[in-house]
Amino acid sequence: MSAGGVMVILDGSRMTDREALWDYLKENLPVHDYFGRNLDALYDELTEYRKPLTVKLVGREQMEAFLGRYGEMLIDTFLDAAKENGYLDVQI
Repeated sequence: MSAGGVMVILDGSRMTDREALWDYLKENLPVHDYFGRNLDALYDELTEYRKPLTVKLVGREQMEAFLGRYGEMLIDTFLDAAKENGYLDVQI
């Protein structure tokens, strides 16, 4: 992360279902108020963010246990966004 950047640590154990996931992400990530609670909207927000941002996910196992395949898709969304946006560093 470069100087002046933001680091967000996301705790997968707090993502107990999809509703809790989207509430938690909206509360902890720098997203717009009108953020649409889905993976496409998350990708758009992450790829359009133009400041240094590091997102670190802890508790991946718990998140995947709660969310199953959707949790895997969430991780893919973060990783794909990081490939597209040079300001974004994702640590899984």
